[in-house]
Amino acid sequence: MATPRKRGRHKKTGPKVNPIPLAALQAYAACQCTQAEVAAKFGVSPSTIEARLRKPAWRNAWERGRALGLFSLRAKQFRMAMDGNPTMLVWLGKQLLGQRDEQVLITEPTEVAEEPLTADQWETEFGAAALAPTNGSATRPH
Repeated sequence: MATPRKRGRHKKTGPKVNPIPLAALQAYAACQCTQAEVAAKFGVSPSTIEARLRKPAWRNAWERGRALGLFSLRAKQFRMAMDGNPTMLVWLGKQLLGQRDEQVLITEPTEVAEEPLTADQWETEFGAAALAPTNGSATRPH
């Protein structure tokens, strides 16, 4: 005779589901963490994070977090610039206003080089030893 089935809870099969609160996901996204970093934090594989980000609620939390993080960073930079930080003023001016450093290059004419020395002038100037070939080289200066 067959044994009767036990009613009640039965053991679930399949991979263990790691709960990741959407608020935590959004907070890590705001810090501009990568998907791999978030996966490591919660002990799951990066492909698990990728799969969960296909769900609208997860994608919205991720994108909102990224946007809020960038907003906070920009606000802090702007605050620093308005408080008089000259480096931040210059940097934001370049980034937001298209300003750039103008480099002025002033050149002055140089002296015209003299004609090259002849062999006789070279010998007179530097001596006969300067014209002697070295290392088997038979070349002479021109």
